[in-house]
Amino acid sequence: IFGVVFFIYGMLFGSFYNVVIYRIPLDMSIAKGRSMCPSCSTSLRAIDLVPLFSWIFLGRRCRYCKSEISLRYPLIELATGGLFLLSYLVFGPSLEALFYISLWSMLLITAMIDYDHMIISDAVLLFFTVLGIALNLFIGFDYKSHILGGIAGFSFYLLIYVAAKAIYKKEAFGFGDVMLIGAI
Repeated sequence: IFGVVFFIYGMLFGSFYNVVIYRIPLDMSIAKGRSMCPSCSTSLRAIDLVPLFSWIFLGRRCRYCKSEISLRYPLIELATGGLFLLSYLVFGPSLEALFYISLWSMLLITAMIDYDHMIISDAVLLFFTVLGIALNLFIGFDYKSHILGGIAGFSFYLLIYVAAKAIYKKEAFGFGDVMLIGAI
């Protein structure tokens, strides 16, 4: 039964991650304002926001303007539900499961924003890095080696970034990628 609960919570978080993925690159607040249809900007009611089921029952269309709702929304909800469930199955209901949920969540959100806009959000990386460090402390992981590993990864990719920029006279990849490696 706990597995089902983790999966449902994962789908709820996946629904929220869709909001984060949409709003962060547009410099919109993720805390203010209700969810809305990206086509007609109509505020959605609670019944329109039930992960996966609303998409199915609305026939993959907005209740108000009948625009098609991307398959991506339920896929992110399902993927997040699956990642939460996988964390539970591997680690049980533990802080360690929460650590890996946060890591996978950061990677999912970052990947989707990067795919859409070719940017990596500093705010997303900062939030999940702080959360990861806090969980490391509570879990009792060897946080010193994790922090040193983050610094080493960041430094190595920074060296590649600077060298590639000097050689090619332009960025070979963005600085956000350097920060992502440090966060991981």
